[in-house]
Amino acid sequence: MYIVSKFKDYYDVGVSYGIDKKLYFGRSTSKIDKKISMSKPITIEYKEKDRQYQIVFNFMMICFCKRAYPLIEVMIKEEGFDGFKVIHSNIFYTIESLLQFVEKYYPSFFDSDDCILDGYYHINRLLYLESFFKEGLSEREEEIFYLYKVPYYLLQYAEDGEGCILLPQLKQYKFIKAVPPMQAFQEISMFLGTLNIKEDNTLQIDDKYLAQGKGFDCYSFKKMPSKRKVKHC
Repeated sequence: MYIVSKFKDYYDVGVSYGIDKKLYFGRSTSKIDKKISMSKPITIEYKEKDRQYQIVFNFMMICFCKRAYPLIEVMIKEEGFDGFKVIHSNIFYTIESLLQFVEKYYPSFFDSDDCILDGYYHINRLLYLESFFKEGLSEREEEIFYLYKVPYYLLQYAEDGEGCILLPQLKQYKFIKAVPPMQAFQEISMFLGTLNIKEDNTLQIDDKYLAQGKGFDCYSFKKMPSKRKVKHC
């Protein structure tokens, strides 16, 4: 796979094993206006040892080679003179790893059986988070791969409607936790092969020059012109 990009990503180590220039990958990040049903970020305030904190959950999904990888970014914010500032943050692809992080900084988070999250009533907080990690791709989301001819993209909540990011830098979202570098490189290569994405380097040549290059001229298969009218190729 021949990668042309202005930035590096974690799976680029795959090029060290050889470059196939017949398989071109123009990697450029862009946003598209696509209506998606992604959960809004959730912010919950709590108090620990007379200090005011916030725990923020950002819900996203990386759609990678026709598979869904839901992820949640969790941020712990502490109140200061200038408002709340992030003191701890991480990205999680499994409920188990997320629980370890949350219980460390907010042990009482799961004490309540019922709660209101995202403006809706839920049975409990744990089931709400667990259900998100089980989400898959819809038919509309699968179509994006072929409509925009990309091996992966990111979905996130956005009020302006541009919540779909094509070809983001995956290392920013710690995607190595979900797919190892060489596996990611190989899967992208195979997926691009199915899309038949190639760089269009075809040089457009005028027909008369193309004919001359093949041994023909303007008189080929035609009657020779008279002396009165001389045709110049």
